Amino acid sequence: MKKLLLAILGVAALVSVSGCAGLILGTGTLSGMGLAMDTIRLERYVTMDQAWTATKDTLEEMNVTITAENPDAGTINAELEKTVITITLVEHDAKTVSIDVKARRKGLPRLQLAEQIIETINAKLRAK
Repeated sequence: MKKLLLAILGVAALVSVSGCAGLILGTGTLSGMGLAMDTIRLERYVTMDQAWTATKDTLEEMNVTITAENPDAGTINAELEKTVITITLVEHDAKTVSIDVKARRKGLPRLQLAEQIIETINAKLRAK
């Protein structure tokens, strides 16, 4: 009995040290990590109008469907092939804007798409 108890404790300790305890316990550690890493940010020395125009032009060029937009709040919600895209533009001062792009499909991050959107916006802003 003592050997069985030690074996069970040994396996439990091994699993908890290896980082798989959340998976075995069903806490969803994999999706929890993805939730924190789903946004790509770009900061540029441009006006809010320039950033907004470059963002809208990029979405149009990529055939992204805009589902909602609020220029006053600096937010755009969009969709592309069942991927939900959320873009937030924040004006820090008269010449500095940050653009956050979040792309998720079925709850999982699509960082490659978010990065592609950011790179295209950045290229448009660089060309101005």
